Amino acid sequence: MGTRSKKGIIAALIAWCVLLAIGGVAYRYVIAPMLNQQKEQQEEESLIADTSASSNYDHTVTLYADGFSGYSILRSPEFRQLLKNEKIRLDVIDDQANYQKRMQALESDKADFAVFPINSFIQAGAKLGSFPATIVLVIDETQGADAIVAYKQGLAALQDLDNPEARIVYTPDSPSEFLAEVTIESFIFPRLSDDWRIKEQGSEEVFERMKGSSPNEPTAYVLWEPQVSESLELGDVHVLLDSSKMRGYIMDVLVVNREFLREHPDVANIFVEMYCRALYLHQSEGSMVSLVQKDAGPTGKLSVEHAENIVNGISWKNTTDNYGYFGVIPSKNESLEDIVTKITKIMIQVGMLKEDPLDGNPTTILFDRIFKGMKADGFHPRKKLNIIATDLNLPAEAADSTDKLRALSDPEWQRLRPVANFHVEQIRFPRMSAKITLQNERKLTDLAQRLQDWPSYYITIRGQSLKNDNAELDAIALELAEKRARTAADFLIANGIPSERLRVEAKLSDVNDWSVLNLLFEAGQIPY
Repeated sequence: MGTRSKKGIIAALIAWCVLLAIGGVAYRYVIAPMLNQQKEQQEEESLIADTSASSNYDHTVTLYADGFSGYSILRSPEFRQLLKNEKIRLDVIDDQANYQKRMQALESDKADFAVFPINSFIQAGAKLGSFPATIVLVIDETQGADAIVAYKQGLAALQDLDNPEARIVYTPDSPSEFLAEVTIESFIFPRLSDDWRIKEQGSEEVFERMKGSSPNEPTAYVLWEPQVSESLELGDVHVLLDSSKMRGYIMDVLVVNREFLREHPDVANIFVEMYCRALYLHQSEGSMVSLVQKDAGPTGKLSVEHAENIVNGISWKNTTDNYGYFGVIPSKNESLEDIVTKITKIMIQVGMLKEDPLDGNPTTILFDRIFKGMKADGFHPRKKLNIIATDLNLPAEAADSTDKLRALSDPEWQRLRPVANFHVEQIRFPRMSAKITLQNERKLTDLAQRLQDWPSYYITIRGQSLKNDNAELDAIALELAEKRARTAADFLIANGIPSERLRVEAKLSDVNDWSVLNLLFEAGQIPY
């Protein structure tokens, strides 16, 4: 054997000795302690398991929400107990109405459920570029809990916003912003500046700004309860418009993470059913005011009067309402699909969205199988509430409905308080004709939908024509103006607007402006 071979063998032996030494050191100081630690951890876990009770819960679900009183059922002890009976623990995360954070929590699977105003859900999904959750329940619709208020000296009526100096203070990315934008879009304010928007973070901040401002400023403030009630206690403050005047816009929904829904459909079903039971329990016992007051925090934080105002300003949606919204049963109300389409359209019109993030497919963010299953199973919220002992055939809950405006006498029409003129594209009639053209049909059809969205206003349809200073010609012009207004009224009635809401007038104008030939549709309300 050569010298070089002997040296190679010796080097290899040395190398192996070194590796073995390193391995021994590694085992003694790294691997062995790690194995011992794992063994000790396993023994500790075994000890804990052998000396612990089993959990009362099979699932823990996380809900992202904020302090809005409309969500009080979701925070109620009764709802938690109903879930507990089904072995579900509920964790509620208050994100202070940060809707983008809420949507991101759904995307990252931190949130299983979340609540959103519909417009905020669509807007947050558009910003995120996806919708990681789908709507499974309509929670409520505000009917006065959101309002545009102002000092009487600064703005005596909504129409006074038609002023280059007028401004509106609101909370961005919220129902507050949406109420302001829908109002400006729905009525005619040709002199209102493009700079009318002033942004503050939250209703409390808007209210503080209002208290620190001059009552003579032509400024409106968009608030939600309890600040709406608090503002009216300042004196010389009144409501220009509130959410009770509109339908199908400011609505809150429950959404569920899509992955969670696919993996745990049974938990999602139970969650919705238990919510419907908890709502029924409080409404049937007449305890909503007490619940809202307790939900606001320590006793005294929210007075009984303010709690009553909040309850009166929120329409909570029950099982029957949701059957209608999801198309499970026929309903006089709009379907949720149509509501989402309408809200998306108006958000594009006012610039809150650049384009439709749903690509014209609103059903991609709706999940109707939970309520379809509940209807097929004969679900009733009263069952299993210990209110009855048997599964008797029970009448369905009454669906929410819009109160129909009563017919007014002529003196009552004269006493109506003008609100503003509805926005409608100029309607041009053929010369000396009252015929509704195809183009006018489209415009009046759009107006009929708008009037259905604002069901609490009476409408004066005013035909207008230029004054000629010739008695015979003026009589002909006045008759034609009234005939055109009557033709428009008949068209609206044929398209679902109750005749009790409409009144026809005609007027001659001294203004040498051809725009006065257009019909005006003035909203009015009974003074209160």
